[in-house]
Amino acid sequence: MDQDEVQFAKTSWWRLLLQRKFRLKSRTPMPKNGEGEGAGVKEPARGFWANEAESVLSLLGLAVGLGNIWRFPWMVAINGGGAFLIPYFFMLLFCGIPLFLIELIVGQYSGAGPGNVFELSPIFKGLGWCVLANSFVNGAYYITVITWAFYYLFSSFVSPLPWSHCEQTWNSLGCFSKDAEEKCLSDQNNTIYVNHQCVINSTQNWQTYGQHISAAEEFFNRKMYSIYTEDNIQRGMTNTGPPKWDLTLTLLLAWIVTYLCICKGIKSSGKVVYFTALFPYLAITGLLIVAAQLPGAADGINFYLAPPANMSTLAHPKIWVDATTQIFYSLGLSGGSVMTYASYNRYNNNVLRDCLIVGIGNSLTSFFAGFPVFCVAGYMAQRMGTDIRNVVKSGSALVFIVYPEVLDQLPAAAFWSFLLFLMLISLGLDSQFGILETILTAILDKKPKLLPKKPFVALAICSCMFVIGFSTVSMAGVYWVELLSYYSGFATVVLALINSLVYCWIYGAGRLIDHLQHMINRKFPITLVWILMFLWKVLAPVIIVIIFVFNFIHVSKIDYHGYVLPDWAQAFGWLLVWVPLIMVPIAAIFTVKADRRANPYSAESLLQRMLRLTKPSARWKPSYLKHEQTITNIAVNESNVNGSVSHIAPISDSSIGELPTYGTNADPISLPDITRQDSKTET
Repeated sequence: MDQDEVQFAKTSWWRLLLQRKFRLKSRTPMPKNGEGEGAGVKEPARGFWANEAESVLSLLGLAVGLGNIWRFPWMVAINGGGAFLIPYFFMLLFCGIPLFLIELIVGQYSGAGPGNVFELSPIFKGLGWCVLANSFVNGAYYITVITWAFYYLFSSFVSPLPWSHCEQTWNSLGCFSKDAEEKCLSDQNNTIYVNHQCVINSTQNWQTYGQHISAAEEFFNRKMYSIYTEDNIQRGMTNTGPPKWDLTLTLLLAWIVTYLCICKGIKSSGKVVYFTALFPYLAITGLLIVAAQLPGAADGINFYLAPPANMSTLAHPKIWVDATTQIFYSLGLSGGSVMTYASYNRYNNNVLRDCLIVGIGNSLTSFFAGFPVFCVAGYMAQRMGTDIRNVVKSGSALVFIVYPEVLDQLPAAAFWSFLLFLMLISLGLDSQFGILETILTAILDKKPKLLPKKPFVALAICSCMFVIGFSTVSMAGVYWVELLSYYSGFATVVLALINSLVYCWIYGAGRLIDHLQHMINRKFPITLVWILMFLWKVLAPVIIVIIFVFNFIHVSKIDYHGYVLPDWAQAFGWLLVWVPLIMVPIAAIFTVKADRRANPYSAESLLQRMLRLTKPSARWKPSYLKHEQTITNIAVNESNVNGSVSHIAPISDSSIGELPTYGTNADPISLPDITRQDSKTET
């Protein structure tokens, strides 16, 4: 009997019938790669950016986010105006750009996201899962801000704008409108606008009607959200109510748009960034032209650019911590997105050029975006008769309360409102793309067989996060947004510190410099090498520790609109910080156990085994050894597959002076012999 007849005899008649009827698979195992028929078949290609412009624009869109619009101006306002710019650009040069460069180097060299990149030190694999957990939390709440922008965008089609007056059903008796008050004064002097009417300006009336609340603020808190009951009692976190149907539908729309843009990974998001990354600059320019014509705009610009009257301001540690924190969050350090985007670069992409373009471009964008903000602030301060510091607010209050108040005063208010919130959607989507691409890439790196099913994996991720986001669109969901955004910042700082130590001390800053030289095909002068070593190994970790300690000392309970979040909510926030970090020791234990099972006869002690697992594993290779690609000027000789990838001698942390002296600073470094292989050719 031949093999087919033996297989037929072993198979029961009913299974044969079912196989023919329903096309069931046979129990006979399929041959694996390298065994029998189908040997040599490769996994689906991971993919690369279509061109360098997509890579740079995606990184720039990731860095230039909502924080450039609503957090940077507030930092300037509370730190003395123009005085803040001095430490800001100083820390950008000596902290922000060096840390940004590390993530670009690691991502591009390895061609892997956070799920696999810690093969460079396997005992710290848990850090990759920490990054993913933090990205998941960030994505769940960040999409809510995009939801707000969509909500305001649709509201802009109503004329007059719904936040421009107090004659709405949701307005309280304390609703205040500056236009209505000016109308009262034009009809009769010494009158104020309270309780939706003009009354005599007296102490009794002030005590009766209480604090004035702007119509724009009431639109945000009483219309979009409903943090006040019908009895004018503020809701708490235990009484958030069900999800609001209008916000929920807007949240669904935000997720649908996001999914359509990232469903095919960088192949789809790389095309979208041509609009989302560039459109905000056009919108900011248009808003600046209009805002500069407002009365009081010059006062705002003077406050923004004025040098510090007293240099002692720069001696206060808070201004330096705030400057570093702003750069840190704006560049998206330790979030995994920078590394993920860099992993889709080709190996010989000029990563140093990209780092400078994105790092400097991000900060210049923040500086440029500050002009229309302070033009508006100067106008509002003059109109309200107060100081500019009292006008510029942090976070959502600036974009969704202060700006809408001013938009109503502009000609064609609906158009400028539409432009503003479309810009916010563009800024938010770029950052959301990075967050989701980090999670998606980590999953696909671990399970390459899912690459052909990438749209379905993306759909599963978006659906899961959409359900989790229901809490942020409930009647008092803004509390959850404030909670998640506040404590996720602490987790990011802790991860940045651990990542910095692993990259620069355990893996080695010298190795990073070696990788950088090889990728860009240039040799650095010894002075630059020493500077990078100092910035990476000493200055950056010290600065991160100072930021964490300073913020930890000055931590306070979160409050919103006078409501202090309960203790259980604050405790939940700290759990978001520390629970993901537990993955580091847990993953380390499993890694040690797995290594012991793989090497049961090893005479190593536990300490020796752990020290060995801090070194790169056999799976840690440059990207051009792992992915199919055609590399310009660099290819791989078969003899180098299991050895060195370059004639460049690795830079030792202990002997930095032994840097090779071949070539000159301007000449390219001699690289291995090139044997180009077409990506379609089997090897």
